[in-house]
Amino acid sequence: MTILKAISEQGRKMGFDVEAYMYPPATTNEINRFIRILPFGLPPEVVQLYLWRDGVRLEGQTCEYRMFPGFIFPSVEQAVQTTKALV
Repeated sequence: MTILKAISEQGRKMGFDVEAYMYPPATTNEINRFIRILPFGLPPEVVQLYLWRDGVRLEGQTCEYRMFPGFIFPSVEQAVQTTKALV
């Protein structure tokens, strides 16, 4: 989780608040509740990502903001719903 905090700190130094555009962390119980319906497990690194922040808010922004350029970081709930619809 240290590297994720370092990303936030670097963003702040560059003039944007990474965490201001993100949902608060998901709890272990929330993550487990959503992922138990998947036909596979999640890598520990993905779980750690959601324990840090539960995705990027896509509403209420004055500009496009992406934590990972070229990709959307949805909440764990949105990611599981999308996965279930596609599987």
